[in-house]
Amino acid sequence: MNIGRIFSPDNIVARVLSCICDGVWLTILWFVCSIPVVTIGASTKAVYAVTLKMVKGQEGIITKQFFEAFKESFWQSTAAWAIIVISGLVCSINIYFFYNQDSEFAKMMMLVQLVAAFIILSMFTYIFPAIAKFSNSLKNLFIISFVLAVRNLGWTLLMNTITVCFIVAGVYIMAPLLIISAGGIALLNSIMLAKIFDKYIVENDMQQV
Repeated sequence: MNIGRIFSPDNIVARVLSCICDGVWLTILWFVCSIPVVTIGASTKAVYAVTLKMVKGQEGIITKQFFEAFKESFWQSTAAWAIIVISGLVCSINIYFFYNQDSEFAKMMMLVQLVAAFIILSMFTYIFPAIAKFSNSLKNLFIISFVLAVRNLGWTLLMNTITVCFIVAGVYIMAPLLIISAGGIALLNSIMLAKIFDKYIVENDMQQV
């Protein structure tokens, strides 16, 4: 057995452990910078700015990149977070209201609200990585996020599932998962988002030729 290979930086075990450590540290940075609550959008965008580079092997000093990304597009990320939160609250109130009604109309509206909840979750999944990746108006970034979510519905379902499972498992089943939640979710989602964004960029370039 080649002992040197086991401890080689290129060893798969070493890479996995490195990703876990990076995920934990990104989660800590995310949590600390999200304490004011209104900064959750900027923190989430910053995490994705780092993980989108990590999946391509382009990351540098993680802490430095995180805080640079946190400051960049801060107000745009904060506005996006406010829109997501308000939309989510309205949707949650509607779901609670129609769930307690016994009529065909209420059942139909419940279905509408569940679809709306899926769209809001999808926007949460795409909008902050989009802000990290593209320079555009917030309106256009939401449009881009919605189009990409619909066009890549399979990946969207998988990323939404990853997000929900991490949170539910961390809260109700395995609390230690919470220490890697933000970084872990972003890193796993970024594997798919990087491919989706690259495809979008190529298609956009082709349309402009």
